Formats: sequence, C-alpha cells, structure tokens
Amino acid sequence: MGGWLRGKHGGKNYYSADPNDPKTWFGDHYNMTPRRRTFEAYHKTAGYFVYFFAAGAVASGMMQYPMPGLATFIVTMVLIAFVVSVVLEYKGYRYDGYRAAHGYTMDAPFNKEREFL
Repeated sequence: MGGWLRGKHGGKNYYSADPNDPKTWFGDHYNMTPRRRTFEAYHKTAGYFVYFFAAGAVASGMMQYPMPGLATFIVTMVLIAFVVSVVLEYKGYRYDGYRAAHGYTMDAPFNKEREFL
C-alpha cells in the first residue's frame, strides 16, 4: 500500500522519460510534490515507531530469560548507535534519498530549493 501512496519516481533516468526532454521528467519524488512530502513524513515517523516497538519486544524477551550480560551489551550497542547517529547527523553525513536518486547537481528541482545545504 505504501508503494501506491509514494507516487511516481520521475527524473531524467525514469523508464518513461526522455533524457533530452525535461518536460517528461515529472514525478512525485523528482519534483517533491506535497504528496511525496506527506509520504516521506509518514514513512520516517512510522520507522521511528518501529524502533520503539522493537525495543519493547527485546525488553519483554529479556524479562523472560534474564541474562544481565546480554542485556548490558544490547543497551550499550543501542546507546553507541544513538550517539554515532547524532554525531553524523550534526556533521551532515546523513542519508539523503533525494540526492542518492537524483544526484547533487542543481538541475534537480528539490536541490535548487536546498542549495544552501
């Protein structure tokens, strides 16, 4: 269902686009339409909820079979991953799906909106 909600990809390398005709490049992802922005906001937020529920599943499993060494290891790994994520986000090393798909050139419409990045 999420595949239907995300819309068309678009871009000059899209299967139905002519690389020499920018009029054929339109797509919800390429042009970052409100539909695509809504989908990405929902998708990322749902992913954060999955982390929350996964932590609950791990915690409930650890309560059934108490293993303090393993619990300490898991909590330590989660904290390390959190700190690394914060540091990399601060330094600007984050995964940008738009730029991964359409490059860093100013030809792409959403890159023009964010040229300050």
